[in-house]
Formats: sequence, C-alpha cells, structure tokens
Amino acid sequence: MDGSVRWNHSDGDLNTRVSAENFVAHMGSFSNRLSQQYTRENSWDGRFRLEWKPDSVWNIMFRPNIQISKSDGQTVSTSAAYSADPYETVDDPLSAASIAQLKALGVMVNSQRNMTISYGDKTTLGAMLQVNRKLSKAGRNVTLRVDGDYSDADSKTFSTQDLQYFQLRNALGNDSTYQAYRYNLMPTKSWNLAVQTTYSEPIARKTYLQFSYQFKYGFSKSDRDTYDFSALPSGAFNSLQPAYRSWGNYLGLLPNPVGSYLDNDLSRYSEYRTYTHDMQVMLRMIRNKWKMNVGVMLQPQRSTYMQDYLGVHVDTVRTVVNWSPTFDFRYKFSEQSNLRINYKGTVTQPTMSQLLNIVDNTDPQNISIGNPGLKPAFVNRFRLFYNTFRQKHAQALMTFANFSTTRNAIGNSVTYDAASGARTVRPINVNGNWNADAAVMFNTSIDSAGIWNVHSFTRANFNRYVSYLQPNAASLLEKNITKSLTLGERLAGSYRISWLELELDGSVDYTRTKNNLQSFSNLRTWQFAYGGTLNFNLPWNMSISTDLHQTSRRGYNDASLNTNELLWNAQISQSLLRGNALTLSLQFYDILHQQSNLSRVISDVSRSDTEYNSINSYVMLRATYRLNLFGGKNAMPKPPSGRDFDRQGPRMGPPPGGRPGGGGRPPMGGGPGGF
Repeated sequence: MDGSVRWNHSDGDLNTRVSAENFVAHMGSFSNRLSQQYTRENSWDGRFRLEWKPDSVWNIMFRPNIQISKSDGQTVSTSAAYSADPYETVDDPLSAASIAQLKALGVMVNSQRNMTISYGDKTTLGAMLQVNRKLSKAGRNVTLRVDGDYSDADSKTFSTQDLQYFQLRNALGNDSTYQAYRYNLMPTKSWNLAVQTTYSEPIARKTYLQFSYQFKYGFSKSDRDTYDFSALPSGAFNSLQPAYRSWGNYLGLLPNPVGSYLDNDLSRYSEYRTYTHDMQVMLRMIRNKWKMNVGVMLQPQRSTYMQDYLGVHVDTVRTVVNWSPTFDFRYKFSEQSNLRINYKGTVTQPTMSQLLNIVDNTDPQNISIGNPGLKPAFVNRFRLFYNTFRQKHAQALMTFANFSTTRNAIGNSVTYDAASGARTVRPINVNGNWNADAAVMFNTSIDSAGIWNVHSFTRANFNRYVSYLQPNAASLLEKNITKSLTLGERLAGSYRISWLELELDGSVDYTRTKNNLQSFSNLRTWQFAYGGTLNFNLPWNMSISTDLHQTSRRGYNDASLNTNELLWNAQISQSLLRGNALTLSLQFYDILHQQSNLSRVISDVSRSDTEYNSINSYVMLRATYRLNLFGGKNAMPKPPSGRDFDRQGPRMGPPPGGRPGGGGRPPMGGGPGGF
C-alpha cells in the first residue's frame, strides 16, 4: 500500500497581445486585443493505492482519490476590429490616437472593453477497483475493473462588456453602442461509472485473442442563474476594483434587490446522460522479430439531453454506433534497429449543442447557430517510425512520418457583418481537411575517436483546412481553403574531448500560409538562429558551461515582432560526496534580458499571432542528490555534464502555444506554425 497528499498553490500573471486576421471571403477582417489576467488557485490532491496478491494467480488493486480546489481570477481586456490591416497605417492600433486616425480613414469597425471576475470551488471523489485472475493455460487471464467518480463544483462570474460601433449610427446620429453587465451563479454536478471486463485467450503459439467489454454511464447537470444589469447607465461599474476573495465587495456594488434582475432567458438549466457500450476484439501476435496488434472496437451510445435556455425547452434522445479499427505493427531488425507502423480510425460525433437549432446571440459579436443535420466525422491516422544505430562512428538515424485525413469533418460556416464586425458561426460538415508531417534526424562522428561530430534534424509540416464563408447574409457561401507549410532545418557540429566540448549550430524555419479567397493575406515568415555552446570540465569535479545564440524573426505584420534577440545562458556546477552523489549548480538564464515569447496559430477561419509576458531572465540554484539503492560502489551514475543545463528544471516560459524564439537551442518543434 502507498498513498500521497499534494498541495499546490499557483499565482498567474498573464499579459497577452494578439494580432489576428479572420478569413471572411474577399474582404479584410482584422482585430487586435490586449489583455491582463490574474489567477490564483489552491488545490489538494489525495491518492491511495492498495495492491494485494493473495497467491500467484490473483491480483487485486484498489485506488481511491480526492481532489479539492478553490480558484479566483480577473481579466481586463481592450480590443478592436478593423476592415483593413491597421499595421499598414499605425504601429499601435489600440492607442487612442491610432483609433482616431483609423476612424478618420474609415478603417475602424468597433472597439470594446471587457472585464471578468471569477471565483470557483470544486470537489471530486473517485475510486478504481481492479481484479485480475490468471487461468490455468499460459496466457489466459480475465480482468474485471470498476471506475467511478463524483464531482461537485460551484462557479461565480461577474462580467462587463462595453462596445462602440464606428460604422453604425444610433437615433441621434452618433456611434452606436452596446453594453452587457451580467452576474452568473453556476453550480454543476456530475457522476461517472464504468465497468470493464477483459479476457485473453491463447489460440496458437504466441498468438492471443483478446476480448474487452466496458459499460459507461455519465450524468452531468448545471443550473446557471444569470442576473442582467445591462439596462443600468453606461459605466455603472467603472468604480469596481477587482481583488482576490472579495465577492462581498462586488455584491455590494450591485443594485438591490439583486433577485429582481434575474433573467430567465439568459439563465440556463441542462441535464446530460450518456449510456455507452465499448466492445473490442483484438488479435495479438508476438514473434521473435515482430509484434502485431489488429482489432476493432464498436461503441453503441445512447444520449439524452434536456435544456432550458433562451426561452426554448429541449428534450431530445440520440442513439449512435461508433466504430474504431486499429493496426499496430513493430519489427525489430536488430537490437539497434526498429520499425513501427500504426493506423487508427476514429469516429467523432457532433456535440448536442452543435445539433440544436438554436440561435445564441447573447454575445452580439459572436453568434452561434446549431445544425441538426450534422453527420459524424471519421478520422484516419497513419504513423510510420524507424530508428537505427551503428556503433561505428556512433551513427544514429531516426525518421517518422504522420498523415491524417477526416471525412465529414465538423467545420464552420461563418457569416460576417462588415458594419459591426460580428460573426455568425454555424457548424457544418466539410471534406478536404488533412495534414502531414515528417522528420529525419541523423547523428554521426566524423572520426573513429568520436571527437568531431555532426548532427542534423530536418522537418516538414503541411496542413489543409476547409471552411465556408460569406461576407454578409445576402451572399452565397464560398469555399475557403487555408494551406500552411512549415519547413525547418537544424545543423550542428561539435568538438568533444575529455575536458572540453564546443558546439556550433544554426537553424532556419520557414512558414508559408495561403488562403484562396484572400490572396493578399498570404504570409511568409522566417526564423533564424545561430550560435554556440561551450563546456569546460575542470579539476575537482567542477564544470562551467555557457551558450550564446542570436535569434531573428521576419515576416510578421506587426513590425515590433520582427526582432533580433541575443540570448546568453551560463552555469557553474560542483559535484560532491562519494561517487559525485551531490551536485550543486548555479544557473543564469537570459542574462542580456532580450528573450520574448511569440506563437502563431492558423486554423480554417483565422490566423493569430500572440505575444506573452514571461519570466525569461532568472537565476536558479539547484541541488541534486542521487541515491544508490542498487549495485556496487561503481553503480552510481555519472552526473550530467554542464552542457545540458538548459534542459534541466522548469523553464518559466509562456502558456501552451510554443515559444519560437526561446532558449539557446531552438526547440525541435521549430518556429511559428511548427509542429
């Protein structure tokens, strides 16, 4: 038996600047947003595991767990939409002077300010019980597993939205405005239960037929009460000062009685139940040189959904049958050379909300409409992987290729209102979505002693997205195809002896994006990086390491993102005690304070460039102690050389999305739009 209790506290300070382009037929639609978000969370996670083997044929495992969390946060953002690329005229599109200049040119569509304050707490209880019984014949066994969990959550949010339209006029001939001040209370509960049994039967030598059946039941409900204060005077909540754990202060600013502002149409009650049967049969063949798994899973599913929202009552039942074929083949040419081929097909059903024919216009800038005629999507995924190693010259080769295509992919049709900048999105089935990526990595030493070495990593990625767009409600839908190609190469050469290692490297990443309806939006971006890494192994088990790299970006619409950054890291480390069990290291990151964080995301309907704040320049003191639990006095592993310091420990970078310009050695994913 074993158990653990973990407490986690996090404070987040995220500042983002986003420049985006929406692909809306033949006209331009651009937007910029600047936001500041603060978050805080305290969470507890308790887990326990009890495993019992009463004899050689029985194995029983029980694993309960509990999670408790409380969180709150605040977000303040300003944004604006434009009918042309604002960076062709101004450098800071969100400044008051720039907005006035762009308004005079007729480029401004809207501007808005949003604020959201949130608070939530959640408790989850769960457990897993598994019983395995080996039967008489070798390879024959049966397993029974039961999983269950219960979750109870409560969230509160208060939000304000103030919009100004520059191409719409009110009755007085001034710019039209819109405001929404709302307070939401949303408790949610959910239950999940799964019972699974697996049986494996040997049918020939090293050949097994495996049957698996699982029944899953899921239930969730939410009951959101929405209080709408939009009829209050504009700016009624400008004096609100967000602060953590201050809900009492917020409520004090709301008019009394609060209950009189309850909006039954905006409030939402929903219940969702699913009954799923997973039935799988798998053939497993194991040979000295190869292994193969081939099988298929059938998944009959029945769902019931009930909802009261926007004055519409929905009570519907859906029954579907999903299926998923799988194939996995592995071949071992030798101990150093392996090949793997994998295929999997997956059915993805549209969600209930996507199927409901309801117009949700609670946010006038982002209106959604359901589509009862949606078909399920079927995704085919193929993967090939090969690696080999030759002892002579320490040559290593690794390559992989992935390809996926989707039939009846669930995409979007987007209607754009040029006067307000509003988008109406309706899910539809599209064909023609596919993506592929491949890479080749090669290492070799030039001489037999392994002093001179060469490393190469080449990669390519291609994506094709399909959507349907229309510039206004009176126009016909037009097919929009967005293609994105990324090519990358990293080449490095090193000189390595017992006390010195020197590596020089360079990389280049190229991304090209094409859109068939907006050829003027085709983009080409480049990222270059070059530099070197130096490592000295000194007497007395001491080492000094440093790396210096220049990183450059080119081709972004926002000129401030086309940067040159000189990144310098350094480290000094000392190993102590018998067998160098203790290692102390002092690490310095981004000494010159030049690193920035940028990611590019391309989808079927938009392209966005996001720049994050992050802690790039810092000093870290690390102490590592290695326990020698097994083996003799020579079993203690040698501590890593200082040249690997930039891979140790948590880098305090941006949120998920990548950091094309990060680190002395560019990440293997490459630059913007990489994979």
